[in-house]
Amino acid sequence: MSSDWELLFGYRHDTDDSRGAQPSLQNFVETSRLPSPSPATRIIRFGSAGFLFQHNNNLELNGEASVSRMRSEAGFDLTRARAGGGGIWNHSDLEIDARAFIDRITGRLSRSEALVELGVAYRFAAHFVATARTRQEWQPGVERFLREYRGGVTYFGRHFRFARSSEFAEELLRTTRRVNELGYNERRVYDVAALRSLRERLSTSSHRDELASDIDALYRAQVRDRNVPQLGFELIVAVDELVGSEINSYRMFVGVPWRKAWPFTRGESRVESSSTESIYCNYGGRTRDKRRSSLFISPRAINVLRSTTSTRSVASKGDPHIEVGQCVYERLSDSRKRRDICPRRRRTA
Repeated sequence: MSSDWELLFGYRHDTDDSRGAQPSLQNFVETSRLPSPSPATRIIRFGSAGFLFQHNNNLELNGEASVSRMRSEAGFDLTRARAGGGGIWNHSDLEIDARAFIDRITGRLSRSEALVELGVAYRFAAHFVATARTRQEWQPGVERFLREYRGGVTYFGRHFRFARSSEFAEELLRTTRRVNELGYNERRVYDVAALRSLRERLSTSSHRDELASDIDALYRAQVRDRNVPQLGFELIVAVDELVGSEINSYRMFVGVPWRKAWPFTRGESRVESSSTESIYCNYGGRTRDKRRSSLFISPRAINVLRSTTSTRSVASKGDPHIEVGQCVYERLSDSRKRRDICPRRRRTA
């Protein structure tokens, strides 16, 4: 509809009308073979309607309602009706996000379920972010059967910036609006993987030459506003009324930036390098009490060393932190897929 509004419609129809059948004992006696598995649970018909509203960078709302006809492995049909929505609001140092949905299945296995989730993040002292989140689930007859609460504080080595209230967000807004004026339909996205996909689509489009400077400016802004977490603590309390259990989890992590420095120090040229995470869980309730502790170490210094070495020859041009950080930041976002996103350059001695 416009650069801020988007209407979404979907419909799917499976023309295969086969049904699963109960195993026949007579066939098994005669052939001594087990019957082939019945068709897995699948969606026969599906229809949905929804919307997405993005107002600049500080507000995003979405909603969707759908009705589907499902066929179970036993061969009988179920009707599922689902409605939900969510949103994110950001203002400078504060960000609030929420989502909710209600799900109702009718047929031989009727049930209903509802979920509400609310999260708040607040930046203070430029380098600290406090977060709080709750998740509540209901089912008729059980009332509120699952409750989860989270709270934590994270320290960042660089000045922390919410993605929606940074210079990068302004560059993203300008780029997507220009792209949409050219006839494309690109929504504003803020996570690393979605931004990479956005750049790849624009880089292979018919207007790639015209958009080259915009794509480059968008990426440079993303690198400049990167966040580098170095210390963090989180408390998680989950109560499950169905099984009568309560789980208290304590999570702490320590991140060491590149170039190497103590986790509690600051520096605007830093890039995320390696981290160590420790989780301690305490299980209680009607189930027997038990405790578990885990230690996770995820070193990524090798990738950093490789990418920093490969970009050392370009550090003399422009801002060295941006030039070096471009390759480092992008590769660290997905350590399983090594992408050479830096331009090809000749090696120098």
